[in-house]
Amino acid sequence: IPAGQIDEGQLFRYQAVAADVEGDVLHFSLTGPAGATIDEQTGLIQWMAADGPVTANFTVVVSDRADPNDPDARSAAQSFDVSVANVAPTLTLVAPAVVQEGQPWQLQLSAADPGADTVANWWIDWGDGQQQEVDAAVADVSHVYHINGQATVNVAAHDDDGIWAADPIQVQIKPPLQVVAFTPESSGFGVRFNEAIDPGVLNLYDAFGQFGAPDIVVTGAAGAAVSGSFVLDDDAQGLHFVRTGSALAPDTYNVTLRSGANAFHAASGELDGDGDGTAGGDYRA
Repeated sequence: IPAGQIDEGQLFRYQAVAADVEGDVLHFSLTGPAGATIDEQTGLIQWMAADGPVTANFTVVVSDRADPNDPDARSAAQSFDVSVANVAPTLTLVAPAVVQEGQPWQLQLSAADPGADTVANWWIDWGDGQQQEVDAAVADVSHVYHINGQATVNVAAHDDDGIWAADPIQVQIKPPLQVVAFTPESSGFGVRFNEAIDPGVLNLYDAFGQFGAPDIVVTGAAGAAVSGSFVLDDDAQGLHFVRTGSALAPDTYNVTLRSGANAFHAASGELDGDGDGTAGGDYRA
């Protein structure tokens, strides 16, 4: 019987063959690792290799009696080894391709191993100068980026057989919704944002108390509110506020754009009006 080699998690099968010159019926028995079996009549050996690396020893005994210890039994034995190779685990990382700066980015971790190995812990390099080690029991982990641009996330798993690296993944970090240009105009002002806004919830007046505070507030130096309307830019990345009636009188005006889920926001989140890199905070000019 030749030596064998197999990967962990695979089924080892070998057909032992024996012959008797007298034509007696032969019976097979086996000594080997836990779970190994042999068909007494056919000599088919089967064993599921649960883990590697390991070398398992088998001894096959063939006898012309059902009981090899029978005084009249004639038997022969042969031993052989089967080398079981370790197989690297399959690591799977699932996460969104884009995240807003300052918002949690969720990363799902999972590992599958054909052998009996289990991950003890994960090591994560978030790509922004921060690293983290988490217990294997943690399937979801989050991270908050305070940078813009692209980050490369590297993850490795540690098990009984070593350290295994997953394929790196990329995440694009977008800044929150921010004002990028504010332009005073004779009848009001124009404002541009770094991405398209959701205009469907914007409210200028709340005569019936249903919508909350106005989302665009313009006041003169004496505090008197300026009424008007707004026109959305074609790309939804800006708007123009126009005073009702004639042009604005000479004065010092204060403008507030309210941030909120029911005020200025985009698909990525609420307006970062105060420019601190985190969603939330009204814009004032």
